[in-house]
Order: sequence, then C-alpha cells, then structure tokens
Amino acid sequence: MNKIIKWFDNFFYHYKWRVFFIVFFAGVFIFCGLQMINRTNYDCYLLYAGPTLFTGDEENAILDDLSFIVDDFNGDGEKNICLTNIVALSDDDIAKAEKQAKEEGTTLGYDYTSRQRAMKQYTSELMTGKSYLCFLSEYMYLTCADKDRFVPLDELLGYSPEGAYDECALRLSETSYGEYFSSALGKMGDDILVCVRRISVSDAASKNAAAEYENYITIFKNIAEFEIKK
Repeated sequence: MNKIIKWFDNFFYHYKWRVFFIVFFAGVFIFCGLQMINRTNYDCYLLYAGPTLFTGDEENAILDDLSFIVDDFNGDGEKNICLTNIVALSDDDIAKAEKQAKEEGTTLGYDYTSRQRAMKQYTSELMTGKSYLCFLSEYMYLTCADKDRFVPLDELLGYSPEGAYDECALRLSETSYGEYFSSALGKMGDDILVCVRRISVSDAASKNAAAEYENYITIFKNIAEFEIKK
C-alpha cells in the first residue's frame, strides 16, 4: 500500500501540471460538447417591436400560430422559432395607459429611459440582428429613419397586394393569416405591420446567409398569400 502511495506522490510531483491541464481541457471540451447538444437549432429568428410584453402563455400561443407559416428549414424534424420581444410605447400608448390607470384609481409612472433602451436595441436588431422578418407597431416602423432597410413588396412578392400599408409593409390584421389567427396574434397590437429587413452586403456575400434569407422571404409570402380553408 505504501509503495502505491509513494508512486502516486512521485507521479504527481513530476506530472501534476500536465494532469491539471489535461483535466482542465477535458472539462472544457465536455462542457462545450453538452452546450452544443442542448442548444436549440432555430429555423428562423423573428423580431417583434411594439407595445406588448408577452406573457409566457401568450408567446407560446403566438409561436404556435407562427409555426403554420414556418417550414422545417433545417430539416431536423422540428419547427423552432426564436421571437425577440422589444417593448416600446408611443406617446399615444402612454396616454391611453395613463388614462386607463386613472380610471382604475391608480397611477402610471412610465420610465421614458426604457423607451430609449428599446430604441437602441431596435436599431441594433435592424442593423446587425439575426431577425429579417419583422412584426412592428406603426410607431416603431415609422421611427426607422432609413426606410431602405425594408424590402419593397413588389420585390418580395412580384406584386403589391391591395390594402398594403405602404410599398414595404402589410398590415397584419388585414391579411387572411392575421384574421384567422387573431386570437393570439392580436396580442401584438392593433396596428402591427409585417415587413422584411433588407439583407446586408456582408450576408448577401455568404451562401449560407443568403440561403437563410430566402427562408424569410418564403415565410413572408406564406403570410401574404395565406388562404383560409373552408
């Protein structure tokens, strides 16, 4: 027994740092491997920017309805959608909320710095985010200084649908898709617009990114051309 103990003492005396680094890098490798296994492989990333902070149940209901227009693009047998929820109230939204709070005998102290943070996140998403298909309140859509960020409807669809909000956006509630799934999608707000952000020059140069971008155009077409089966 003493010989075994002495052998281990001698071994660690000479090789303790090698053992340490082997154990450390093995642990890092195992951890990263588990992270890769457990990571959700999303079929698409969608952006919502408007007045509503969704509850867990509301977001799940919205994602369920969105799954009807999203395909299994990565071929893993599942439809996984990542929805970014940016909350920003317009002055009208704040006035309505304050009026409602007053009628209920309470007060609303709106933190205007939260709108500044939301706008900063919104701008970042439009510039470098993963989300190309956008569900935006009219307020958030109009605050985008550079309208060239959005793709014209006739470029996306080959035509401009009747009742379009403008040359780049559809009003969700006036599409057959938005009407049919109004129970959940209505939680987004009354004036939600659907549009596609233009692909960046760097992404357009990447075959993988360009192929993924085509998926967003497909989803947009599925919204615009959705038909209610009778």
